[in-house]
Amino acid sequence: MLSPYSVVESVSPIHPVELPARDGGVVNLTELVEKNVPEAVSGHYYTNKYYIGSGDVQTVLAGQEYAEEYPVWYGRRFFVHDDGSQFSVDYCLDINSRSPENWSEDVKYIPEDDMPRLPLRTRILRPEEVEKLDSSLERRPLVISVHGLTGGSHENYIRAAFTEIHNIVPDAELVVITSRGCNRTKITTPQLFNACWTEDLRQLVKYVTQHQPQRPLFLQGFSLGASIIANYLGQEGANIPSQVKSAIVVANPWDLRLCSVHLHSRLLGRKLYLKTMTSNLLRLVKNNRKVLSRDARYLATEPKLKTVKTMIDFDNLMTGPLFGFSGASEYYRE
Repeated sequence: MLSPYSVVESVSPIHPVELPARDGGVVNLTELVEKNVPEAVSGHYYTNKYYIGSGDVQTVLAGQEYAEEYPVWYGRRFFVHDDGSQFSVDYCLDINSRSPENWSEDVKYIPEDDMPRLPLRTRILRPEEVEKLDSSLERRPLVISVHGLTGGSHENYIRAAFTEIHNIVPDAELVVITSRGCNRTKITTPQLFNACWTEDLRQLVKYVTQHQPQRPLFLQGFSLGASIIANYLGQEGANIPSQVKSAIVVANPWDLRLCSVHLHSRLLGRKLYLKTMTSNLLRLVKNNRKVLSRDARYLATEPKLKTVKTMIDFDNLMTGPLFGFSGASEYYRE
């Protein structure tokens, strides 16, 4: 029957995965879900609103600003690795439709002359503010979010999640780790990112657990960020710090190869989604060309960048060589 509505129904696997239980036994995934997430019990269903009946419409609507609904303000902090590479973390300072006190003055603090223009509702944290963040007495929950491909803390799905978490757990500290070169950050070494490169997340978790041993951590990732979190958990295995209490992955492209095939098979996938994502990646590379040029592998591929039309082109030309893969196919399999 034709209907303007779309229906979402939860379905449990026939042979659910078994997981270690806290009491030393095992619990299967279906039992775990039924106990903790009643909305996802097998057979539970709901209908979407008539005007968002398809995933494509939902995607377009999700790309809007929603500044009034999710007015999150951030303070940016920089972490530096031993090799001189840098990544940024945006800390939620306030969730309010009005700007925080002294915002107009605080936003003027720019520690380096060549820093990119800051995103909306974001400023740089001063040294004295950063020092307070590392108090060894800190016990508040820390939620670490990882955004999607070429995204950042400004994305409305991050701000929506933070708003809901804040409403339920007001004392939780909410941060977003930014992938190299994204959200108007600059790279300091010729290093970009991919779905299975987890070093920045690993370093942030390590830093927090060492400096604040009594603090519980919660991880959440969206899209490519979900892949990064899933890969981090898999790579760490039994070595995951005990302070990491839970993790959630949202819209994870579990099989990058199948996702790529699906996107290329659809007109909207080719003309809208892939085109937009590829353009964002090419702009990121262009903005960081000076630093990337230190890598001979980048210099060898740069003349071919003008031929890049799709994500597969980009991953064959850039992601593969820069991360030691033979090309997109090997990267997707990994």
